[in-house]
Amino acid sequence: MRNLERITLALAFLATVVTTLSTQAMQLIESRSMRVVAHTLLIRKDITGGGSNYDLIDANTKQINGVSTIDGNKLATGRVFVFDRVAVGYSSPDSGTALAANDYSTALPAALRNANIVVIQNGKEQLNIPVADCIAEAASNEVGTRYLQLPGFSWISDRENFQIQIQFPGDGASLAAGTGKINLFELRLQGVLTNSKPS
Repeated sequence: MRNLERITLALAFLATVVTTLSTQAMQLIESRSMRVVAHTLLIRKDITGGGSNYDLIDANTKQINGVSTIDGNKLATGRVFVFDRVAVGYSSPDSGTALAANDYSTALPAALRNANIVVIQNGKEQLNIPVADCIAEAASNEVGTRYLQLPGFSWISDRENFQIQIQFPGDGASLAAGTGKINLFELRLQGVLTNSKPS
């Protein structure tokens, strides 16, 4: 029931931002020819040496199970992502360890904990939140406690490039790893993804 309520709220929110979407997405929404599915935008990346404004995605990002749920830095036409939960994770395994071979439950180093997660599209910040607020409670079995519940919805529109960054503290802090170690970061944005109804 809670999921249905959440989807209803997400649809109502979409109606308020429909003019920011592509013509195809607008038509899908207005003609009720759209469906929404639960979706988690997942990004796992080696951020060793990261500092300043560090991009988690770019045009070369590939959709790979257990690593990333997106291709490139834009959503396909007609697909809009509405989210209201966010979580991060961190791991510092041996160099060469695969991105999907970790549980991302290690305590975050200070430079990362004191950074911000920022989502930008069309020059507007859709999200800007301290990493420290988003640390997952890995020991909990309750799914809801593994995400920070945002006070409202944010969205990523279709067809337009967007950025997801870690913005490190302005004092020059960067992320170094110990000898033979790497820094792996996980970001999860949870919400719903739009798509056309199957014909």
